[in-house]
Amino acid sequence: MASKASYRKHCEKVKAKNKAYRQAHAEELHAYELKRSPIRIALQRKKRQADPEYRRKVNEEVRSRRIAARLALIEKLGGKCVRCGFDDWRGLQIDHVKGGGTKELLRLGAGKVYRLALENKDGHYQLLCANCNQIKRYEEGQHNWLGGRIRIADPAC
Repeated sequence: MASKASYRKHCEKVKAKNKAYRQAHAEELHAYELKRSPIRIALQRKKRQADPEYRRKVNEEVRSRRIAARLALIEKLGGKCVRCGFDDWRGLQIDHVKGGGTKELLRLGAGKVYRLALENKDGHYQLLCANCNQIKRYEEGQHNWLGGRIRIADPAC
């Protein structure tokens, strides 16, 4: 068990290290504090109340950034379904080759998934049209009905 003196000495070292860090990164810390300050939050709240169109404008900006990221990703992945060649961006879906896309989407959100997929060089993602993606889910047993996985027999058989 450490003595009180050694504990105090350790605390002094930690305090000195923290002080040196704060001095070296003063500008970054100040910018972060301004970004998170209660005054800034209050100003943003006032701005939202004064401008009823504020929320709509912000939503449009977010939506346009998400669509731009989606279009960039679609272009990077070839711009058409890898199974059937369908090329209308509105019907194309980013598919995880090995599955797990729904969990990732719920965990990260669409915008972050698009950014991750744009950075990805390992081939974890592919483009499928909505129909081919649904067919793939059936074929691989990834659909979830009635709380369990149900395989549907091929009606052609």
